[in-house]
Amino acid sequence: MDTTRDFANPNRDAVLLTFVVGPYRLCASSERVLSIMAPPPLARLPGSDRCQRGVFLHRRRMALVVGLRCKFGLSRRTRNDSGQLILVEIGNELAAFWVDEVLDTPETRHAVWREMPAALRDGVFDRLAVLNQ
Repeated sequence: MDTTRDFANPNRDAVLLTFVVGPYRLCASSERVLSIMAPPPLARLPGSDRCQRGVFLHRRRMALVVGLRCKFGLSRRTRNDSGQLILVEIGNELAAFWVDEVLDTPETRHAVWREMPAALRDGVFDRLAVLNQ
């Protein structure tokens, strides 16, 4: 299951959650968000993808942590414990996306949806919302 793509591409009418990863301010659907939390201690899975930071137990369920800085080709922050996790449920699975900072849930009635410019296509997001800001 491609949990990153399912998280990153909300329905056009979804309530959005905005967050920061490196120099980017991004948004994703808040529909599947269970929690926003500080990163707990993680267990590393042998042979896992380099962007999979590890796993942790959340209410007796395993959650896979995906580092979005890695997904965007950015270096890790200097402090390993900095940032926040956005814990989501996709299907029957838990995924936690490690971001630098969670910001807000903006009003989206007036958002204009556009295709991603070719230079910004990263395999995670496939469209963008331009908000009145």
